[in-house]
Amino acid sequence: MKKNRPEIQPRGKNSLRILPVVLAAIMGAAGARGQSVPPDNSAAPASDDVVTMDVFEVKTDSDVGYMSQNAAEVTRMNTAIEDIPMNITVFNQQFIDDLVATDTSELIAYDASSVKTSENDDFIARGFNSVGTNFLNGFAQASGFGSSPMTNVERVEVIRGPAAILYGAGAYGATYNRITKRPKERPFSMARTIFTDTGLFRAEIDDSAPVPLVNSRKFLYRVNGVYEDGETWFGTRKGEKAIAPSLSWQMSSQAKLIVEYFYNYRETQANWETPVLGNNPDGIRTLDGIWHSYGNRRLNWIEDDDFRDQTRQFASADFRLGILRNLHFRSQFQWETKEQRFKETQAKSDALVLLYDAALLPRYWREYNIDIRGLRSRNELVWEGRTWFLRHRALAGFGWLEEETDTRQNRTYWNNGGLDHVTGPEDYLHGNGVIVDGVWTRATNAAGLYNEYPDVTLSEFLADPTLAGFNLNNIMPIVMFDRGRELPVPATPTAPTYTSTYTNDRGNSADWYANDIISMARERIFLSGGIRYSTAKRRTINLRTNDTTVDNTVYSSVYSFGAVVHLDEGRHFTLYGNMNNSFVPNFNSQPDGTGLEPETGRQKELGLRVKAFGGRLSMLATYFDIKQENVTETDPTKPANSGWRRQIPGVRSRGFEFSANASLTRDWLMLLGYSYTDSRDMTPGPNYEKARPLVPVNRVTWFNRFNGTRGFLKNWFANCGIIYTGSRPLTYVTGRGANLAGNNLPLAGMEQDWGKLPATWRVDAAVGYRWKPKGRIKQVEALVRVKNLFDNNDLFYVATWNRYTVDPGRECQFVFGVRF
Repeated sequence: MKKNRPEIQPRGKNSLRILPVVLAAIMGAAGARGQSVPPDNSAAPASDDVVTMDVFEVKTDSDVGYMSQNAAEVTRMNTAIEDIPMNITVFNQQFIDDLVATDTSELIAYDASSVKTSENDDFIARGFNSVGTNFLNGFAQASGFGSSPMTNVERVEVIRGPAAILYGAGAYGATYNRITKRPKERPFSMARTIFTDTGLFRAEIDDSAPVPLVNSRKFLYRVNGVYEDGETWFGTRKGEKAIAPSLSWQMSSQAKLIVEYFYNYRETQANWETPVLGNNPDGIRTLDGIWHSYGNRRLNWIEDDDFRDQTRQFASADFRLGILRNLHFRSQFQWETKEQRFKETQAKSDALVLLYDAALLPRYWREYNIDIRGLRSRNELVWEGRTWFLRHRALAGFGWLEEETDTRQNRTYWNNGGLDHVTGPEDYLHGNGVIVDGVWTRATNAAGLYNEYPDVTLSEFLADPTLAGFNLNNIMPIVMFDRGRELPVPATPTAPTYTSTYTNDRGNSADWYANDIISMARERIFLSGGIRYSTAKRRTINLRTNDTTVDNTVYSSVYSFGAVVHLDEGRHFTLYGNMNNSFVPNFNSQPDGTGLEPETGRQKELGLRVKAFGGRLSMLATYFDIKQENVTETDPTKPANSGWRRQIPGVRSRGFEFSANASLTRDWLMLLGYSYTDSRDMTPGPNYEKARPLVPVNRVTWFNRFNGTRGFLKNWFANCGIIYTGSRPLTYVTGRGANLAGNNLPLAGMEQDWGKLPATWRVDAAVGYRWKPKGRIKQVEALVRVKNLFDNNDLFYVATWNRYTVDPGRECQFVFGVRF
């Protein structure tokens, strides 16, 4: 039960109250304008039928199983995937439903080229850490804690490689674009509940139809909602409340407006890493020589009252207009806010204190608030026409973005142990205590990150924590293998707190871009080329010191070229190639004011597509080579602290990818992916040409759905997913040891490489039954799904020399759904 927790009133609370009023006003105004529509419930005349312009919009009706034929946001136009010279995977609604995916990370786990590196939608793709890769309807989203919700998401497009022409900065390895659910012309309703064996309950609704009372199919609505409450596999709290209404207005046969709103409140708790000592991740040996095993991997290093609350809202408008038969205009606008309110005790997994018979994990208390406000817009013209024997689909656009972030963290001082006097490191340890890593910080009166007290027992420590140098006014450490004996944590810290972070960050950017897709030879050959010019400004103010740490405007330009050749008239064999690049703005400058070049990633890619069995089997093989350039670091040839920087090569990643998507029979759907990645650090220094941390050389994902259509199996269905992740190097950075920079001079207690992460297999399986009862209900479906069926204990997603985090073990879901 939560103690002394303040009531949080999200700014968006009133938005939910006025939303029905706003929607009613919109509907009423539409009805007033549409007086020619008969007042009864008769069908609308033929002239009132909805006319959809497909130059911007992808219809999912043509999807077969997991196979999607077209993509909209890859080129900003509705384009056949086989005509796009890039490696693209579309996770459509069928796949999302079969996977029972409730957040983005669950879905991306089945992308063979991507590996999760945090619980916050951070991924490594094609050997590169994700930067600026999270998009919604083509707009970059503010980063935050936790994986992005799937409440109102209909499909996710994974665009591999740099895609800066249409998506802007970042994303060397991949761009993940979530596309929201839009109103449907055919009415439908759906409700689904999910129960887990960990005590988590989730309810979802999805309803779409023509707007009531308006009596016109020109006005369509859709509402998605979620309620979730319970605990995760690790025993931490998890909850979500969301509502996502959208309204579509077909203003005329050539004009359409879509308005959306999304409110999402999520409650979670932290999942701190588990410490590693002595190069053994399985446990810790205390100073009495006794080995203590972590045993159950269901570990959490939190207090019951810790909480992370996040409130997110966005509203958007999408206006489309057919100016001429071959000229189309689109204007999009998005407003977003995100509020994060954290109060928690943060376990310092990079710090340890060893007693004679116990291991202590230091921690401190913090209150961490982040407020993000963003405005984004994009305006585009599409021309479809011919010049001689060439057919063009040309796009020109202008986009701008403004975003402001306020960050404030109040916290207690470190309480790492070893604190006695404040005069110097020579007199702040008791008895024969040892600062193993030799680090002492006068500013915080804290000892190093690893201390030993051979003559202090746990009982003696509990009676007098100062024997191990802990500040009595601060939060006491976690007793790692006997948490029932921990000293109580006060509801409000009695130690002094200070503001460690208080910043205001403002950024804005403007982008001009153009892209042309040219087809010829009876649409057997497609050429594409694009260019983007960007300006970005950033100002960061440290409100603690009233210093402006960054105030700069930078300019960047990027290009892309690609070609697609359908080798036969039936398009059974298709070759493609591209040269794409991407960039990250560099707001640093030299001491003399000279600006630095933006960091860039340049790719060469070749691919072969093969279709067989009448298009029911689609395969793709791809080779890629990406080079990262202009990585900025302190110039070692200049005097220390002089401020001079140099730009050097970064990562080079080469690899091969294969994917297959099949719907060979009504009874079997299949999605297969394989990636081989050779990613190496090319920066000068001790890590030159080393394999990139956490990047598996080989990764395989395979998902199957089996439908029973006859005999005793009729109405039964099952699915099975397999994920293989090859062995991976650890992250070669340690926070426990004096020689943090080079990691080449072993010290007593300094952590070393405890070996590559082992190759892992994860199996997900489900079995279900569906039936059609009497009445208006179209279908009822019951499903039992087991994630990590064999309870694999080696599923890591963070792993350094001194700490790690694991994915959940086996978890059962019980799903019940109804469609009307």
